[in-house]
Amino acid sequence: MKKIIIDIDMTLTKGKGPGGYEDALVNKDLVVKLKEYKE
Repeated sequence: MKKIIIDIDMTLTKGKGPGGYEDALVNKDLVVKLKEYKE
């Protein structure tokens, strides 16, 4: 589970992947969860 979260986090921060950084802006709930996980 941790590996999946980390992979998603890297995809959002680097702006690569299916949706890249635009998805990070749209999916604010997901970004918040990732920030909470990192902290």
